[in-house]
Amino acid sequence: MDNKGKQQASSAQDYIISYETLFNEARSGQYSVIQPYMQQLDKYDARLVQEIKVAQQLSKKVAVRLLQNK
Repeated sequence: MDNKGKQQASSAQDYIISYETLFNEARSGQYSVIQPYMQQLDKYDARLVQEIKVAQQLSKKVAVRLLQNK
């Protein structure tokens, strides 16, 4: 959702990339204050991130198996 409460569409991959970018920058130790990153990360659902990653891995396995059977 955007800051006005409206639903926004984005790809699952975009969601993962933006989450991982924020997460990695927060963990990098490059910045002395990580609170802005934590506030941004609060907008994400870590369970959804994990579900998407699992679904992506499964779809890759299925694609490989289908291609091998041709």
